[in-house]
Amino acid sequence: MKFLIKHRFALAIIIVIITFFIIAPIVLPRYSTRLLMISLLMLVELYCWIIIKKGFPKLFNKKLLNAVVFIGFWLPLFSILVFVIVALFHPIHYWTPPIFVYVFGALITYYTAKLIFLVFLLISEIVFFFTIIFKWIFKQDIFLHNRFRRPFIKVGFVLGMILFGLIILGNFLWVYDFKVHEVELSFTNLPKEFDGLKIVQISDVHLGSMLSDKPMNKALQIIDSLHPDLIFFTGDLVNNYSGEAYRFENILSKFKAPMGVFSILGNHDYGDYIPWDSPEAKVKNLKDLVDFQKKIGWNLLLNQHQIIQKDSSEIAIIGIENWSISNHFPRKGDINKASMHTDSIPFKLLLSHDPTAWGPHITVANKIDITFSGHTHGMQFGIETKSFRWSPAAWIYTHWAGIAERDDAAANKQYLYVNAGLGCIGIPSRVGIYPEITLFVLKHK
Repeated sequence: MKFLIKHRFALAIIIVIITFFIIAPIVLPRYSTRLLMISLLMLVELYCWIIIKKGFPKLFNKKLLNAVVFIGFWLPLFSILVFVIVALFHPIHYWTPPIFVYVFGALITYYTAKLIFLVFLLISEIVFFFTIIFKWIFKQDIFLHNRFRRPFIKVGFVLGMILFGLIILGNFLWVYDFKVHEVELSFTNLPKEFDGLKIVQISDVHLGSMLSDKPMNKALQIIDSLHPDLIFFTGDLVNNYSGEAYRFENILSKFKAPMGVFSILGNHDYGDYIPWDSPEAKVKNLKDLVDFQKKIGWNLLLNQHQIIQKDSSEIAIIGIENWSISNHFPRKGDINKASMHTDSIPFKLLLSHDPTAWGPHITVANKIDITFSGHTHGMQFGIETKSFRWSPAAWIYTHWAGIAERDDAAANKQYLYVNAGLGCIGIPSRVGIYPEITLFVLKHK
């Protein structure tokens, strides 16, 4: 009874967990998986709270500081519970962009940072468990019990706070701090008439994550200053809905280049990540997005190609729909269909949203000189200098940013370039991996 009185808050949380875990799935079976996940999250949060109170007692010495820590710790979980309840009556995919982007972005930021703390906590608990086993077997304590556990947890807490601070800074300082990457490539099979061809690539704009038109206006000014002959957009114009692009129509229609603006679809453009009222509504959404790109003057390539002619020479611009090595993303791309009747063209440029298509789908035999991709965003987090670039994306993708090359049968170079993206998704922030505009200059040798 004393424990229940002393730990009334913990008891209340446990009651809520039991309610979600047992009663809610019965009453709301449609949301059972979601509610079970929230129950697990509440249990983890309660455990973290107990550990923090024991590990950082000075935070709870004064009433005001105690209140600040209490609110700061439990507010994110409380917000999630509120969102879940509201979503039962008003589905998330109907929420306005500011709520969807920044509120959920803040929650993802918080729990991403907390994940660092949880990793350290888990390691310390595993070590603590083995110290108990050691003590039980050998009847003696070891230093890990007293000297390792608490300092190790504190390190995890501090690192989590640093990560949280960096992501917040990334939202204010770097999220739309566009960087121009210049790439010069030389080819023997590039017709002389196209020597010095300038191409600007942008990718992954994710207009649904932009709360104003300032970033796109800024990008437009930078691109115009580069005076490209061609502009390539390699997919993910929106997050989910075609309507996310409509308010940017005036700006996007100003993207111009003498030889044209060419685009393809990315995995987000198909609307696969939200529920639809009917299959017909989803089909119409995609059609509206296709029509929109045509309306603003972009040449959207859907497993198609277009020949660019200069004097008596030609090059081919090929665009495939999304194709990924992963079953989690659409596999609608068809390189053979898109490049049909281009065998006589000496030089080929390919737009392919997902870089994992380069290899299993886009093979050496397709004779593509440069493949332009995006998709990875560089996970919007990492380290980028003039001579070094790293991101956790490297754990997932073989090619996640920058340039890669391979030789064909005739020892000609074939290149893949992965653009780190112009916009953001999930967390409205970038840390270390800046939003990218890429300028290619192609030379005849």
